[in-house]
Amino acid sequence: MWIEPVLRLVACALLSLVVRSSGVLDTNGSFFAGVMGFLVWSTQGFQWVVVMITFVLTSTLATKYRYARKRKLWVAEEKGGTRQSRNVMANGLAPTIIAVLGKVYGVADLHLVFVGSVAAAMGDTLASELGVLSTSEPYLITTLQRVERGTDGGISLLGEAACLTGGFIIGVVGVLLGLPDPPRVMGVALLGAFAGCNLDSILGATLEQRGLVTNEIVNFLATLTGAYTATFFMV
Repeated sequence: MWIEPVLRLVACALLSLVVRSSGVLDTNGSFFAGVMGFLVWSTQGFQWVVVMITFVLTSTLATKYRYARKRKLWVAEEKGGTRQSRNVMANGLAPTIIAVLGKVYGVADLHLVFVGSVAAAMGDTLASELGVLSTSEPYLITTLQRVERGTDGGISLLGEAACLTGGFIIGVVGVLLGLPDPPRVMGVALLGAFAGCNLDSILGATLEQRGLVTNEIVNFLATLTGAYTATFFMV
């Protein structure tokens, strides 16, 4: 019936207005987030949307956490932590494509691929936003030499812990929402977060530092890596 798509569209539009008015996303970012939410909801259901909302809310809290301290360290997200359309696309495009293709082709266990992708985005964001607050300087992932905070490819124990925590949160939310096969959901979430986050660091230390790719491309590839980890659990 036509009423259900209209209600979904209205709900996503309202959510877009909320995130825009709260400063979570800018105008363009809010628009694209609303479109992605509508597509995911229409193809896979509201449960999947809640997983994505969990990422948005948690990453926002991590971005705002000790923001003044981050500014003093010159590692704070610009514009007061408000994310832009390029951030939305980098982190949300892969999960959205997975949801739509899953509907089109009817792939089984695709919720695991979706969870892995979102977990990678979550793990990477939390590692970046919380890892910079470590009391010690990070290590470059490719050489293990000390580097300045905010250096592309820098890692720390705090960042790795934040990464796994992000994956754990996505996994728990997925389980609470009733996604099939809880053990595999948790496994994919943790592995997806870890693999995606650390691939992001490797690409950051190599390609991004050389100006060969942008941070958004690196983030997108990280979400694809998180999605790929689901194949280890799809037996």
